[in-house]
Amino acid sequence: LAVAIGVFKPKAVARILDKDALSDTFRCAMLMAYLAFKIHGDLPGVDFVVVHKNLAQDDVDFLRDAGMKTMEGYTPPVETYGDEFGAGALIKINAAAMTQYERVLILDMDMFAVESLRGHFLHEFPESLLTSAHSSSPISGNWLLVRPDIKAFQEMKRLAETFDWSFERGWAGKGLMVWPALPHEPGAPCNAGYLNGGDECRPTAFWLERCRRYGITNWVHMGVWEVQGIFWYVYNISGLGTARVVQDYHDPATGAQVLGQGLPHWWHMQGGCKPWIFKEGAEGNIKQEWCVRAQSW
Repeated sequence: LAVAIGVFKPKAVARILDKDALSDTFRCAMLMAYLAFKIHGDLPGVDFVVVHKNLAQDDVDFLRDAGMKTMEGYTPPVETYGDEFGAGALIKINAAAMTQYERVLILDMDMFAVESLRGHFLHEFPESLLTSAHSSSPISGNWLLVRPDIKAFQEMKRLAETFDWSFERGWAGKGLMVWPALPHEPGAPCNAGYLNGGDECRPTAFWLERCRRYGITNWVHMGVWEVQGIFWYVYNISGLGTARVVQDYHDPATGAQVLGQGLPHWWHMQGGCKPWIFKEGAEGNIKQEWCVRAQSW
């Protein structure tokens, strides 16, 4: 069993942090996540693994000295993929190759445990992938509980290297996408926010009616050309796995919530409220309260 956080250090100049501050900030952020794991998820047989690419050796040594396990991961060539952020995000596919573990919980660096994670590792489920969905995406890129499978990894690597994807037919040209049922957000599949780019990019009446009736769309959700798209295809459509989408997961016997993507298990520091870029008194920051609480630790 393992918690895995993928870290890709861009070769281009960092967008938010100046180059001199990047290493110290990265180390601090990783220590915060590791400390939260030690407090809430340090169970026998569960490793905290940092899958990295382009990290300096002294940063890798720092992580190991702190008690974390490290693994150099694969990412597709930026030249082939066409986008450094998207190519770097796909470092998460390496979790599928970690077959020494029975299951791997893939997290973003801005996910901090605030309650026991025992359910994530001790509660059984039959599917290959457990994740959550929202109006922006049928899969949560920051919280993926997967059963590693080398065939699934090889297929994701092949797709990433060739960038075999399009808005019209998705990954591997398999056609339109069927959204999962989302009782907590019934209108989510037809959220056309990613199509509202002006009159020339507005969903047609046919598109909306087809979506409302059948839950079918083309591939236009958040992260569709990287993590959220490639995991949804390989672990749900390709035949190499099965997926379950949940808002949260409750023990059928007791009714207690045993795992989930958000509260009460996690603080997710979305957008500008990440502790390493948060600015005191920032206006319009919908997660400012979360930031203050996280930094009060």
